[in-house]
Amino acid sequence: MKKTALIIFALVCILGLTMCMFVSCNKEPEDGKIDEKPSDSVSVKVYIDGVENQEISTDSSRGYTIIPPEKPEDITTNPNSEKYFYGWFVDPNFQTPLFETTKFQNGGAIYGKWITVYSSRFKYTVDYGKATIVGFTDSAPTVLVIPAYINSFPVTGIGEDAFKDSTTIRTVILCNGIEEVGGFKGCNSIERIDIPESVTKIGDNCFNGCGFDSFDIPPQITSIGAYAFANCYLLTQVNIPEGVTSIGSWAFSYCNSLPSVTIPQSVTSIGSFVFKNCTNLVNAIISNGIASIGYYMFGDCTSLTSITIPNSVTTIG
Repeated sequence: MKKTALIIFALVCILGLTMCMFVSCNKEPEDGKIDEKPSDSVSVKVYIDGVENQEISTDSSRGYTIIPPEKPEDITTNPNSEKYFYGWFVDPNFQTPLFETTKFQNGGAIYGKWITVYSSRFKYTVDYGKATIVGFTDSAPTVLVIPAYINSFPVTGIGEDAFKDSTTIRTVILCNGIEEVGGFKGCNSIERIDIPESVTKIGDNCFNGCGFDSFDIPPQITSIGAYAFANCYLLTQVNIPEGVTSIGSWAFSYCNSLPSVTIPQSVTSIGSFVFKNCTNLVNAIISNGIASIGYYMFGDCTSLTSITIPNSVTTIG
């Protein structure tokens, strides 16, 4: 009898619990509206290397903008990875980057891209446990990613002739940890170079003969080597940030399209021939604090009509 009563009690409890769950699941919100996506919600598909990865949504409350997925782990976070995540784009050809302000009123898709690093193809030397890249065993790829480590050795520099005359390179990405960049003399197809905060020196001949039309030297750079930007015939704008202390000889020589230049007061050492044959240079400003102007610094600058020389200058070569 007791056993039968217990069974009946258990059944009643189960039935009651089931009814409660049913009522709870079907209960309407207090405002009488069923919870659902906003009526103007749109979906944005996420592809990585052509494969659909996930789907995210946006609506008018967010201005139809999206927060992209977190960057996947790549060589910047895992030195053993042989891939670099190139970023998010709004076209499958990876020509138009995704910005915070990009709108998706009609939905759409974003595209992520991986870049192979090819660590085993770099030639390098090791000195005191630190590696310097000195070459590449094959034709350099269009997007060149230079790793922070090779065979467990930290990469701190790129040698002067490492990629000389490699005209296949269009984008250069340097991983954080590299301290001195060089080696791109004659690489006239480079359109973009990502320089991390660890780089403090632009070496001799680094971008000699490259095809930049403008170049923002990062603020942490302290030294610009000899011939670093020489023969950059298309260069129309370059900033030399406060913090640069030395500029090597011939550094901007034969930059025939450069119209003006300002040398910051942090510079304490300037070589000779720095702006020689900059035939379209119209005005130059040398900031107060610089003591010496090198030999032929503005030699053959035939368009120069204005130059500011501060009282701190005591010697003109």
